[in-house]
Amino acid sequence: MKRPALITIGTAAALLVGVCLVLFIPVREPVSLTFLQYEPWPAAKLKLTNNSRKTITYVTDRADAPVLCRLKTSAGWTNTSRQVLGGTWRNAATGKTNQIFASADPAPGIGISNLKLLERRELEPGQSAELYIILEPDGPPVRAGTVCIVPQGKLAQRFGQWIGNIKKWCHLKSNPPGQIEIWCKEPLQISLKPTNAEKR
Repeated sequence: MKRPALITIGTAAALLVGVCLVLFIPVREPVSLTFLQYEPWPAAKLKLTNNSRKTITYVTDRADAPVLCRLKTSAGWTNTSRQVLGGTWRNAATGKTNQIFASADPAPGIGISNLKLLERRELEPGQSAELYIILEPDGPPVRAGTVCIVPQGKLAQRFGQWIGNIKKWCHLKSNPPGQIEIWCKEPLQISLKPTNAEKR
């Protein structure tokens, strides 16, 4: 086999391995969401921390609650999260364009329903913010998360779009370049039932 052919095959193989690593091996994100404590309302207090070197944007509802949620059922963790949509809005008076976010329920046959605007907040490098999620007493375990937008350079945007196209071809979930989901690893659950010690 000629040398140019070997170089071409080697380059293609290295590219394929790189794509597989990006698609299937989770990368440690520079943003974290951790559990702090349970509140008596009942609710759980979480901390979103920006460990990156850039100012990021994150979204919550109007009560500073995470926008992503999964419930644990007998069949395992079910994704009950509403879909988070992003867009731009132009102020006619100032001419400035602002980024806006909304959540919506997936509606079979008609696209989306129950559109709800979300709060857009910024978090500088090294800073953290507190989020609160209301829990159903004695309900199933909950996993909470939110959506963050990390600024991307031109090269990263192009690469992200390319990876997004490959994920679509593979029927994998794909987010816009720079938009990531951050989940709290600890399941959240509050019980109002008395413990054995309290019963005594």
